[in-house]
Amino acid sequence: MKAMYAVAGVVVVAVLLAVGLGITQEAKEAPDQKAAKDCCPGCGMTMGDMKGGTDMSGRMKEMQTKMKAAGVSEETMKMHMAMMNAPLYLDSPEMLIGQAEALVLTDDQKTRLIGVVKDSRTKAVVVLTDAQRTALGPVPEKPMTMMEVRSEMMKKMAPAMEKAGKGRGVDSAMTK
Repeated sequence: MKAMYAVAGVVVVAVLLAVGLGITQEAKEAPDQKAAKDCCPGCGMTMGDMKGGTDMSGRMKEMQTKMKAAGVSEETMKMHMAMMNAPLYLDSPEMLIGQAEALVLTDDQKTRLIGVVKDSRTKAVVVLTDAQRTALGPVPEKPMTMMEVRSEMMKKMAPAMEKAGKGRGVDSAMTK
């Protein structure tokens, strides 16, 4: 009977030690695991940032510095920033074109919407001063979608993001 109590005592002590070591290890790993879950490994943007809990102008400047270091062109960064800050209306011509498939737009409708976009671009540039037009710089004739801008940036940012994400569950799928 004493042997059975001794074995039970050893088992209880072993379980308590295992639980204690597990809690200690979990406490040591928690900050990194929390960071991996709560932050983008490439830019460090937190869930609070994404929900609007932070002054994003400072965060955007940090992101631009990282993009520049990764080799993202000034033109691409400029386009990215404009897209990030542009007010979007679901019924604007550009957004309607972006929803062409869901709205089942005809070719004629798409052509007419493209014409509206060209007209509005012509009218918009007239509003700018000469200095503002100079600051705007050359505008490519072919428009880019946010996905195209993102894809171009990710090609440059992928190595830095993968390096920053090592050990945090970041894989190359996030950077494509």
